[in-house]
Formats: sequence, structure tokens, C-alpha cells
Amino acid sequence: DTYVFGNGYGTDRFVDVDGEVSSGHEILDFSGATTSLTFTMADSGFSAAAGSGNLLTFGNFVREESGFVWIDALKLGSGSDTGAITAFPTHQINLTDAGGSDTYDFDVDAADAAQSLFRVDIADSTGSSDQIDLDLNSTGGHDVYLHPQAVLLNHLHVSFSAGIETLNLTDHAAATTITTQPARSNTTTQPGGPNTLLVKSGVTVKSATG
Repeated sequence: DTYVFGNGYGTDRFVDVDGEVSSGHEILDFSGATTSLTFTMADSGFSAAAGSGNLLTFGNFVREESGFVWIDALKLGSGSDTGAITAFPTHQINLTDAGGSDTYDFDVDAADAAQSLFRVDIADSTGSSDQIDLDLNSTGGHDVYLHPQAVLLNHLHVSFSAGIETLNLTDHAAATTITTQPARSNTTTQPGGPNTLLVKSGVTVKSATG
């Protein structure tokens, strides 16, 4: 099912009585909204706020148990939206955006990255200042795989379109190993070598432990 929200959608509590079966996969569509949206994805549930008097909430989108809401996709509007993501279910969720300067803020600990799947794809094709702030923890000997439009760690897989201008990656482990793929030249026979790594511009990598 697809649930469409525009400006001034009011205060709503979402309940999906079919969430635990295969037919209960939902799309939350805010693509027609022009008001900036603030959304959260956490162990405590999901919320989407768009100014005073406009709030959508539900309690469980992470664990397939009573009250579970299976989200297939979240479509954002043309405002400058902000997402705070600290938990995720074990299926892929697709995020799409219709415009604005957006921030996707992930805080993923080692246990989150170790769950059977933590997979999100962000398709953000418009806006001039879209960014991902990705805090993770590679403790346990896992490399961080950094590619032009994807970051992988253990079972974490965050992919994104070329419309994301900035990626800020911070690792909270005591030591960090970054692995990336060497780029190739324009010919199929001559590799580009390790000096031309496939990392997009606008990327910063930091260690939170120094």
C-alpha cells in the first residue's frame, strides 16, 4: 500500500494490522510536500514531523513482531529534509527525495552493522547541498569499504545516487581500515592503479578516537 501525505497532514498514529505478512509492505509518500520534513528511524519507532501540528508516528518498524510496520520506501518532498537514523529492519528500505538540501544522519553501532542486513539506498537527484553523515563502528576487525556511491561495513550497506554532494564518515573504532577499489583508465587493458581510487569528491573520513 502507498500512503500519501502533503502539507498540513496533521497528527497521525499509523497502525498496520497486516505488517507481519508478505502483502503488508508500505510506501510512505511525502513527495508532494513542500514543507521541510524531519524524520527519525529508531528502536523506539518511526516519526515524521513537518512543523507544529504535523506529526506521523508508529512504534515498531524494526522487529517482525506484534505491531510491526514493514516500510518498503520513504519518499521525501521538496523541502530541506533531515533524517536521524539509529536503527533499521533486516530488509532494504529505499529513500527518495524530490528536492531541497537534505541531511541523512546515520548513527550505526557495531551491533547494528552485525545484524543480518542493514541496507538502505538513497536516490537524491535534486538539491545543491545534500549530505550523508555516517557515524559507524568497525570494531571487530571489519574493513570499511568505501566506493564512489556506497559504504559497506559487515552487513551494513548504504548506497546513494550522484545527487549526494557530501559524505562525512566517522568511525568510532580504535583503529580503522578503509578499503576501496582502484579506478581504471579509459582503456580496458590499462588499470589506473592505486593512485586513482574510486572515491567521489566531497568525502571526509574521520576517526572519533583520534
